[in-house]
Amino acid sequence: MSYMYLYLTVLLISLGQIAQKLAARELRLGKGLRVALISLTGSPHFWLALLALGFGLVSWLLALVELDVSRAYPILGASFVVTTILSALILKEHIGRNCWIGVALISVGVALMVSS
Repeated sequence: MSYMYLYLTVLLISLGQIAQKLAARELRLGKGLRVALISLTGSPHFWLALLALGFGLVSWLLALVELDVSRAYPILGASFVVTTILSALILKEHIGRNCWIGVALISVGVALMVSS
């Protein structure tokens, strides 16, 4: 069950990052900090980011009930992989060859951590 919480944490962290980027796109910075903050609080992406990251924290804590942090924390590296894939699919960001190589290396490292 603790690994389920760990994988849910990875998914929620990644979702939170994508939602933050979408909220940042809606931010009106040219009219001062007050207007920017007001526009941010009206953004559904901002609230989605808060919810995703908040539930991600709860999920992380539940994972740590049974897992050693020295084993669980490196597996959070999978969030780099998931976030990169989601940024390409949802945000239409260009992901270069070197980045994909890095994603592959992280994936191998996470797989090694899980199997040990």
